[in-house]
Amino acid sequence: MRKIRAFVAAVLLMAIFVGSAHWISGSMSLRVDNGRFGPWFNAYKDLSYSALSENIDPDTVLVMGSSEFRHGRDSKFHPINALNTEDMNLMMIGGPVNQILYHSIALGSLEPKLESRKVVLLVSPNWFKKKGVSAVNYGVRFSESEYIHFMENPNIGSDIKQYVAGRSEKLLADNNKFNTEVGIIDRYLNEGDDSFVSEFLYDAEKLMATDRDRISTLAALQTISHQDTLEPRAESISDEDFEEMLAQAERVSKKASDNPLDISDRSWNKVIKKTYENDKDAYHNKIYPDSPEFGDLEAFLGVCRQTGIQAKLIIMPVNGKWFDYVGTDREKRRETTDKVLKLAEEYGAEAADLTTHEYDPYITMDVTHPWNMGWVLIDREIYKFCKEDTKGVE
Repeated sequence: MRKIRAFVAAVLLMAIFVGSAHWISGSMSLRVDNGRFGPWFNAYKDLSYSALSENIDPDTVLVMGSSEFRHGRDSKFHPINALNTEDMNLMMIGGPVNQILYHSIALGSLEPKLESRKVVLLVSPNWFKKKGVSAVNYGVRFSESEYIHFMENPNIGSDIKQYVAGRSEKLLADNNKFNTEVGIIDRYLNEGDDSFVSEFLYDAEKLMATDRDRISTLAALQTISHQDTLEPRAESISDEDFEEMLAQAERVSKKASDNPLDISDRSWNKVIKKTYENDKDAYHNKIYPDSPEFGDLEAFLGVCRQTGIQAKLIIMPVNGKWFDYVGTDREKRRETTDKVLKLAEEYGAEAADLTTHEYDPYITMDVTHPWNMGWVLIDREIYKFCKEDTKGVE
């Protein structure tokens, strides 16, 4: 009898704790009104449906990418600085090891909130590896709260949801943190199991995922929420302004690059130079034309087409000299880029092929991430797209 009473008491205490946490998390806003949320580079932000959705304004344009967002943030050419204007409201989402499947889920979860109906995806040719995104990397960037809202979105068809569920279940099969949770979500939302047990488990999982999301992000937000308001540096940017930025970027880069790849001397000396001789013809499949990443890209573009989101793919250049040197030849890279462009055309998305600059100097900081001139080219494409008078696709 004593054990039963102890068990009941423990259950009641747990219920009180969970209820209190839910009340506290639900009563606190994640809104940041000082202009610093959009350019904020933080994993908690990217993984939080609550924080992202609460900080979307009517004119917000999503700009999705990966580790390039952390490179050159102190430079005037990085989009957080170059595009900090009164006529821009960008929300950047992405960090190291982000790839397209994550962005498909994030976009699908946020789509009902996105009044601008615009998204930019910075596509790295380096994502298109032989096996696509790795299970480990996907697990690092998986957001349960965004996955739930993606699967609940009635504007997304069952075909895309089933594809995303299948990919996620496979990639998270050995992930002790998420494999059970994804199974619970998919059984209830995708497999049609509406039994009492399935519904109860789903509701409980959604409640806990939402509370974890809000509580963890609330703590992280303290780093920016009390900072001064980020003031725009200009009203707008003209074509002449971009030309001047390119000229400035070239002048700045020349002073910081004296190596055979025309990249940053800092990156050359710190990383590339150490293994350069041994890298000759050592990597023939750094970019793979038949990568599973193309299926993920179709899912992303499918979300856009089904929901009326206008997408722009910006295919970023890698360092052509280095990729030739290590054995991933130009033809293989071109084939990969052409497949991206073809998919964009099939799904009615815009595309900017910046890989035509892969042999230009000062485009990449290392061999894959944008540097000064590379960022200006990307900035111009983002700005041009945001200023277009488009309201979605049919």
